[in-house]
Amino acid sequence: MIRVLLDDAFLCLSDNGIARVWQQWIRAGVANRLFEKHGIEPLLVNRSDALADLDCERVDFPEFPLDLIGEDRRLLSSVAAHYGVDLTISSYFTFTYTAPSMLIVYDLIPEELDLQLADRIWTERKMAIAHASGYVAISAATRRRLNEFFPFRASSEAVVAYPGTDPLVFHPRSDAEVEAFLTRHQVTRPYLLMVGSRYQIGGYKNGDLLVSALEQGLLPEWDIVFVGGEAPTDRELGAAAKNCVRIAHLSLDDDDLACAYSGAEVLVYPSMKEGFGLPPLESLACGTPIITTLEASLPEVVGDLSLAISGRSAPELGHMCRLASSRALREKVRVEGPAWADGFQWGTFADDVLRQAKVVTSKARHDPDLPRRQAALRKHNDEVRRLQTRI
Repeated sequence: MIRVLLDDAFLCLSDNGIARVWQQWIRAGVANRLFEKHGIEPLLVNRSDALADLDCERVDFPEFPLDLIGEDRRLLSSVAAHYGVDLTISSYFTFTYTAPSMLIVYDLIPEELDLQLADRIWTERKMAIAHASGYVAISAATRRRLNEFFPFRASSEAVVAYPGTDPLVFHPRSDAEVEAFLTRHQVTRPYLLMVGSRYQIGGYKNGDLLVSALEQGLLPEWDIVFVGGEAPTDRELGAAAKNCVRIAHLSLDDDDLACAYSGAEVLVYPSMKEGFGLPPLESLACGTPIITTLEASLPEVVGDLSLAISGRSAPELGHMCRLASSRALREKVRVEGPAWADGFQWGTFADDVLRQAKVVTSKARHDPDLPRRQAALRKHNDEVRRLQTRI
């Protein structure tokens, strides 16, 4: 048996799409007995309690401290050594110097945007990528970016595994379910839906496009529902008031989110950079039309079922919103959307991740350079601890 340490560090920082991916694939792996299938014993580093209900061995651990990463790595390395861990897989960029690691790569957006990569967290990111013995990229676009920004890693070291949806949750909801959702949240008119962050660092989520279309009166007479993401901005609220549009900002569980998708006129997802893009896939699973760009990974996620936009033209967005009301389009997406989304399953993702974990573990066991790299990492980490302690 292979013992694999699973670190839920990211769940201490955010509950966004990365957190969803991490929780869903591990739950699918346990529920479908995929760990046993691949001869893997999971050891969950439990920082957040998000997966504490799972029937697997776990070690309770402190929350992820961005200001004490060196000490955190020392403790994590001690746990890995104590439990005889063969491989570590982290939800973020934590790793140990006592066991090899495999990295799930969500995106290379910080590198694309040329963020302040000298900052500690981005230095950790680069170290995690450089140290890893293998990778799982969540889209072919992400794998291409990984090879572009880190060309010293052979492309054969990264496999593509697609995240999924849960068909028991994300499916077209009945009229009664949607009506109950609308009543609970006081949504009284047809609405356009946006899910997740609308801006992010550098504005790559492209929420300004919707505001521009609203300010110019280019959208149909719909209200707007934001799920998650930032609170409505003054600019958004001002544009809405000018056009007699109500904005609702909701925090929903998955069951209500499926109802929100099912009841929407359209999901607008104008992002210019993505590692994958769960909301468009979930919207298709619920049979609701989507408007997206075809940038980065999005063509892999939506196939030919999106009303595609450039992401740079407010009039274009307004035009596509009106096309979304077409009865023929809505019927097409109602039928084909769930069938397309059914090709993306969390069980398949978990199976792919665990298969790659076996490959990476075997490779690491025969890597003559691994002990040298681990010794160098330990020495580096001692210096990081010294500096952070002084601060």
